[in-house]
Amino acid sequence: MSLQLYLQPLLAVGKYDQFKELARPKKYEYNVFGEDESTISYSDSAEEYTVDPDGPGPAPVFYFGNPDFNFKSLRGTIVLRWEYLPGSILYFVWTQNRA
Repeated sequence: MSLQLYLQPLLAVGKYDQFKELARPKKYEYNVFGEDESTISYSDSAEEYTVDPDGPGPAPVFYFGNPDFNFKSLRGTIVLRWEYLPGSILYFVWTQNRA
């Protein structure tokens, strides 16, 4: 008889700031929101950012959700192997996922 245990913890965290957009195609230049005349603000209640890319200019205000994430998960498997007669084996397997 044997008992095997396999646990796999999974962690992923992402925190984003300094949002920007490409200023011109094929150039490594960006317009950083919140600098120059642009504005950016975050609403905790709506969990979204409000961006005015050119302040008093004609570009429309736009919104996007908070891209930050924090994911934790634990996956586990237990296998019980029992050889009740020579050449005859029973397996009992239990799997659990927790997020």
